[in-house]
Amino acid sequence: MRRHLGSTALSALLALTPVPGAAQVASDPADAFSLVARAIEARHSLRYVARQDIVLVPPADSAGAPPSSLTQIVTDVTRDGRRVRLVYWLPCDATHRVVVDDGRLFRQWEPARRTILVDQSHEETAAAGRRMLALLHRNYRCLLLRRQRVNSLPCDLVAVRPRRGPAPSRLLWIERGRYAILRTEEYDGGGRRRYFSFYEAFRFVARVPARAFSLPQAGRIRPISHPVRDVAEPGAAFAAAGVAGRLPAWLPPGYVLVGCAVSGRRNKAALLRYGDGLKTVSVFEEAGRDAEDPLSRQETLRRELAR
Repeated sequence: MRRHLGSTALSALLALTPVPGAAQVASDPADAFSLVARAIEARHSLRYVARQDIVLVPPADSAGAPPSSLTQIVTDVTRDGRRVRLVYWLPCDATHRVVVDDGRLFRQWEPARRTILVDQSHEETAAAGRRMLALLHRNYRCLLLRRQRVNSLPCDLVAVRPRRGPAPSRLLWIERGRYAILRTEEYDGGGRRRYFSFYEAFRFVARVPARAFSLPQAGRIRPISHPVRDVAEPGAAFAAAGVAGRLPAWLPPGYVLVGCAVSGRRNKAALLRYGDGLKTVSVFEEAGRDAEDPLSRQETLRRELAR
């Protein structure tokens, strides 16, 4: 059995740890958590145009030397509720790529091949969103640090810190009128910044015309080769993928199963999503000739999830 893992930031939060020396203002933790919850819910109603920068900082090497390079992503963003359009400018191999997600279909324009790739939208379900929010409340504390202006808009700066043990933490700059997250930063358990996202320019708009979500004319339209279909429980995912799988006996502290799916058309894989409210880890299991024995698979999973 082949097993693949991937880790992603919670899309609603996108990024963070406390700013050293930041003066904390008096706040009710419940109120600070409600700010985060409202920011997550606001994604589906906001209308804005912006240019967003996302910077990923690789970890230091085993000798503790600083990372040699950063990964920077720059996109022009148009959002109208669930509809989102992205035009990429960085990295260089993605320049002029256009992505449109209308909440039902995901379409990606690849200019080099004059091709539009089409897939179903993978918007997080309401049930999964509620589970992640409950886990966030259980595993993390939300603290209102201070008020600042970002992109000329008043914001509440909220720290999202783990309740126990070393774990990622985040800072969120939440706009005070419509609860847009205008800046995020993420730090690892050792306090090193690993990710930050900000807008070079940002403005709310009253409406977005339909033509804003159009794509260039393509030479051909091709379905995504590895579609994902959600299923109710892991047994159904294993059965559909032809995998004799089972749930792991160990997970990082705070993580639980939050969703199951089947990926692929011919060579299918079971996809299990685990989360702690702030982060998600996706585990793919597919049938293969190089099947590992159960103990070996369990140890591999333990190392990768811990990492």
